[in-house]
Amino acid sequence: MSSVSSACPHCSTPAQSVKVKTVKHWLKGDLVPAVPDALFYFCKEKGCPVVYFSGDGKVQYAAAELRHPLGIKDTSAPVTVCYCFDVTESMILKEVQGKGKSGFSTWIAKEVKEGSCACDVCNPSGRCCLSDVKRLEKRVA
Repeated sequence: MSSVSSACPHCSTPAQSVKVKTVKHWLKGDLVPAVPDALFYFCKEKGCPVVYFSGDGKVQYAAAELRHPLGIKDTSAPVTVCYCFDVTESMILKEVQGKGKSGFSTWIAKEVKEGSCACDVCNPSGRCCLSDVKRLEKRVA
């Protein structure tokens, strides 16, 4: 799927397209049967209650309708950075404090190369988390 952008109907933040299967994976089970086969977008704005919305804006799903809290939207610990391998901000920070650096990005890159990730489904944005992990490692190092 292309990375076409659209603005969130609630906060007007530019959003990225996301596959329907990602939306279905993250929604609570009782909502899944009613998910239309439409182009969806992911809003990553922290203060916005909308997580997913359809291209026409008629269908919107809020954080309360998801199976799990989103690290990118919910700043209460633990904040997940890598959804495929359940790596949190605190895990990276702890490793940096203990060893002077984090090896999580190297390990995750190896797993990605081996095909062990499922970012298109596990990550709520539908994209690989590796750049987010690297950015966090640099920030806390």
